[in-house]
Amino acid sequence: MKTTLFATAFAVIGTPMLAEGLSFGGEANAEYNADAAAMAVTVTPEANYALGAATFTLSSELSVYDSTATDSWTIADTLEKGHRPDLDFGVTYDLRDDLEVYAETGWDIDAEKRKDVTFGVTFSF
Repeated sequence: MKTTLFATAFAVIGTPMLAEGLSFGGEANAEYNADAAAMAVTVTPEANYALGAATFTLSSELSVYDSTATDSWTIADTLEKGHRPDLDFGVTYDLRDDLEVYAETGWDIDAEKRKDVTFGVTFSF
């Protein structure tokens, strides 16, 4: 009962506070390799949460079409073992308008293990 009350209270009170910096987007990419005569289409949905100068990101690249695969429409195999997408996580922190630090990692669902963790600095000019 306490858990239900807590979940309800969070949904009513907490959701508007969390939704303030929440955004969704994505990218679709269609690419043709002329030398290999191969075409691939991918979609990358992305969720971002901005909290002050930090932005947290969750994304996953989904294969939609691959002309070199046995079944070209690969989106139908997305949930099958061996074809599941990786989850990518990242956080960027703006130090100044032209300088940010970032950390990235991911989770390989099929291998059930974490991907490499990378840290970096980006200077824009």
